[in-house]
Amino acid sequence: MNLYIRRKKERKVSMLVILLFFISIFSGCIWGKFPKTVYAAGNRIVIDSYNIEKGDFTLGSTATIAFKLKNIGGSVNMKNIYIQMSSNSGITPVYGESNQKYVDMLDAGRTVEVVFKVDVPTTIETEKAEVMLKIEYENAKGEDKSNQATVYIPIKNTGELEINNVSVADSAKVGAKTLISVSYANGSDITLRDAVIKIEGNIEDEGTSVELGNIETGISKYKDMYVTFTKTGEQPVELTISYKDAEGKTITKEVCNETVNVMAADQVIEDTDDNTQVQTNDKLKKNILKILVLFAIVGVCVGIFRDWKKRE
Repeated sequence: MNLYIRRKKERKVSMLVILLFFISIFSGCIWGKFPKTVYAAGNRIVIDSYNIEKGDFTLGSTATIAFKLKNIGGSVNMKNIYIQMSSNSGITPVYGESNQKYVDMLDAGRTVEVVFKVDVPTTIETEKAEVMLKIEYENAKGEDKSNQATVYIPIKNTGELEINNVSVADSAKVGAKTLISVSYANGSDITLRDAVIKIEGNIEDEGTSVELGNIETGISKYKDMYVTFTKTGEQPVELTISYKDAEGKTITKEVCNETVNVMAADQVIEDTDDNTQVQTNDKLKKNILKILVLFAIVGVCVGIFRDWKKRE
C-alpha cells in the first residue's frame, strides 16, 4: 500500500515538473526572456537598389549614384551606420567629396538613401564598373556589425573612332602629289560628329584639314588624300583626327607620324623592292647570254667563210 502511494506521489511530481517546464517556455516567448530569439544571424543592412542620375556611367564624366539601404533585421533597429565606398575600376568621389557617409538610425524594415557624387575615368577595361560598399553599424545590443556588398554598373562609351589602316608613300618628289590613305570605323553605339583629319608637315597649305563629316555607328570607310611636299630630305608628316562625342566634347587623337624621303623633281626614284631587283638581275643575265650566243654564231659564220675562201 505504501509502495502504491509513493509511486503515485512520484507521478504527480513528474507531471508537475513537466507542467512547470512548458509554463517557463510559454512565459519566455511572451516576455522576450528567451535568449537569442531577437538577435538572429539575419539582422543586417543590405543594398536594396541603386540609381544613377543619367541611367549609366559615361566615361570621362561626373555621375551621381544613390544607394538605397534596407534594414532586413526583423524587429531590430540599427544605429551609428557608416557607409564607405571604394572601387577597383577607378571610380572616385569628386574633389571635395568624401567616400564615407553616416546614418544615425535605421528602423527595422525601413530604407534610407545615401548619395555619392563620383568621377568616372576616361578608360575602364571592362563593360561594367565595380563599386563596393562596406557598411558598419551597431545593433540594438550595442554590438558592432558589418556587411559588404558589390554592385556592377554598366559603362556607356561616349564613342571612339577606330583607325584601321594608314598608308603613306615611303618616297616622294617635291612639287608632285603624294597619296595618303586612311581607313577608319565607328565601332561605338553613337554617331560621331564633325570628324576632321588634319595633316601637318612641310607641305603646301600647311595644316591642311580634310572634313569627314558625321560618322554613323557601325560604319567603316576610307579616305584618299593628296599632299605636295615643298622641301627635300627626310620629311615628317603627322596626321591627327578630331570629332565630337555624345556629350558634344571634342576628342583629338593621333592617326600616324611618318617620315617620307622627298627628292628633287628631276631625281629618279630608285626602286628598292627586292622582287624588282631580282627581276632586273634575271633580265641582265638573259641579255648577257643572248650576246654570248650572238658572238658564237658570228664566230661560226666567220670560220665557215674562211674555210670556203681556202677551198677557192
